[in-house]
Amino acid sequence: MKCSKFHKKLFVFFKKQIPLHFNGYISYSILKLLLSNQAIMRKYLFLVFIAVCVFQSTHATIRRLGYPGTSLAGVDYSSFSEAQTASAPGDTIQIYGSQNDIITVTKRLVIMGFGNNFDKITGVQLGNPSDPSKLYTVYLNAGSDSSLMVGLYVYYAYVGSSNIQLQRCNFANYLYVNYNGIVNNTSVTSSYINYLVQYSTNYNCNNLLIANSIIRQIYFGNSQVNGMILNCVSPASTYTNTWYLGPASFLVRNCILATGIGSNTNSVYENNFFTSTQPTTPVPGSNNRWGQTYSTLFNRLGGTSDLPSSLTNAEFNENYFQLSASSPAIHGGIDLSGAPTDCGIFGGEPAFVFKPGFVPAIPTIYNLTVPSLEASNNPFNITVSVKSNN
Repeated sequence: MKCSKFHKKLFVFFKKQIPLHFNGYISYSILKLLLSNQAIMRKYLFLVFIAVCVFQSTHATIRRLGYPGTSLAGVDYSSFSEAQTASAPGDTIQIYGSQNDIITVTKRLVIMGFGNNFDKITGVQLGNPSDPSKLYTVYLNAGSDSSLMVGLYVYYAYVGSSNIQLQRCNFANYLYVNYNGIVNNTSVTSSYINYLVQYSTNYNCNNLLIANSIIRQIYFGNSQVNGMILNCVSPASTYTNTWYLGPASFLVRNCILATGIGSNTNSVYENNFFTSTQPTTPVPGSNNRWGQTYSTLFNRLGGTSDLPSSLTNAEFNENYFQLSASSPAIHGGIDLSGAPTDCGIFGGEPAFVFKPGFVPAIPTIYNLTVPSLEASNNPFNITVSVKSNN
């Protein structure tokens, strides 16, 4: 893209005015149109400034918490409770920085972060720190049914409503299901879960879906918990992994686990890979493979260290779990349509495939090259690189 020095100054103005984060794709589309045609730029300079105002006003349902730039009335809030009070069901609240308050969700909302682990997963999003969107404790209470949490780093999460979707999140400590009542149709996809556990054995948890996620520990002690666990993995066996489904009823399919199966009464296992030896008592299911090694199954970032497999280490990198070129897990599983698929987090159902960096499925700007204002060459190039993250 080429433009004159005048146009470059205007581009710098836009760069300051429009955050190159979630809505960076909008700024890119505007700039591409304007900067690619100098005649339009000169003739409609006033409309350029109007476009900034329209950009802000046409997204009235997007609210921001912790935004570090200039605060806008009706958009930016200092607390989640204030942002939620101002929101209508279905609105989006974007999370900037670390929010250490206890958050209680009582409306159907989209709570969106930028992703995380960007110090290891590079080239994903421009200008963000490693973990740009952190929440300490989140309660999804009555009224939050059908809410979506995506792209967040969360220490503690309590699911107390039905139809909750948790996508591309990093649950660093505990993720509790069936908190404070019967919970139906919770889905957790493309996420890291340090410890997945039911909050109470007194309540049902029906149709729980865990797909394409890294699970370090899981514990269910209630026969009224049921669902599917698809294409999940666990950290390497050098770390404490717990897999205890007890009397719960799950279909466990296409997983790769560095752990043995604890108590298992009602769950069925199909097309899984285990590092442990086959138990004396046969596990219900078929086509499970035992005594496997992670050095054979995974690429391990091209090395031999297992440190990147666990969030407990600074070296954590989700790409550790890419299958090696000769992995027996390639087409070692069966998807829900009955077709062959890879086991592990990068196989299975296309909608659930793991996305390194935990970035929401919206476009982001991952590279921006602008010459300095002191540059003397004319014309000069501006490069904007955008990806979809679907």
